[in-house]
Amino acid sequence: MRSGAPLLAGLAATTAVAGAAFLLSHIPIVFFGSPGFAVLGVVERVLFGMEIALLVGGLLAVRRAAGSTDRVI
Repeated sequence: MRSGAPLLAGLAATTAVAGAAFLLSHIPIVFFGSPGFAVLGVVERVLFGMEIALLVGGLLAVRRAAGSTDRVI
């Protein structure tokens, strides 16, 4: 059985970078009152999807580590 740790770590790092970029993209809105990036809603939805994938990956890793894939934790 292969470990999903490298994939999960990569997804976590990518999600963290995307989250930081999303938060930094709000600086023009806070200081100048206008969005500097026109499609913030799309970026927000992609980031939300990445976070859901990270949660599912973590759940699967925990279930695999527990040795039981047929029971709900």
